[in-house]
Amino acid sequence: MWLLCEVFAREDCVERVAKEVQNIVKVDSTTGKRKVTINVTKLGKDCDFLDRCFTETMRRYNTVVGVRRVMEDTQIQDLDGQVYLLKKGSDIQWTAGGAHRNVTAFGEDVLDWRPDRWCDPPFSTSKFQRENMLTFGRGKHICPGRMIATLEAKALVGVLALGYEVRGVSVPPEQVQPLTEVLRTPAWEGGEVLIRKKKGWEDVEWVFGV
Repeated sequence: MWLLCEVFAREDCVERVAKEVQNIVKVDSTTGKRKVTINVTKLGKDCDFLDRCFTETMRRYNTVVGVRRVMEDTQIQDLDGQVYLLKKGSDIQWTAGGAHRNVTAFGEDVLDWRPDRWCDPPFSTSKFQRENMLTFGRGKHICPGRMIATLEAKALVGVLALGYEVRGVSVPPEQVQPLTEVLRTPAWEGGEVLIRKKKGWEDVEWVFGV
């Protein structure tokens, strides 16, 4: 939901996404009705801006909480030099929301949705930045379905940007959400949005392939 809102609230973003997706589709008109096939494997490497929009959305709105058990007494130190002792057998929690708003990793404008930050050095090439992206977990504890979830979100936004007019979308404010929620919660009750096929795209059948 957040990805769709952020992209379609900005006409320039819609146009950039549509242009990228246009370049990866194949159109078959042999049956009379046009069949437009999207190779979902190209939604990442060949749709760079769409990929950045997704990454930035997950950075901005993902608040997943992880749980780990301390296997042996361990000392850690924060940026201010304060040392903490984690006792063996203790359970600890961390939140991606804190890491994703790390000013040192992502810049002073961490509260802004700015997909082009992912092509602005030094942030886009920073190992520290990558280590602060905890969208799907880290290391051995990483979501096995992350690629499917990512492709589904990109495919939806890509199809809508290319073949549909989407009007009346705005980015809602956030509200405080329960600790167990993995995404920030919108503070709204919905509203009217116009979605209709673009002129010239009325007869299209959409197909997703690899």
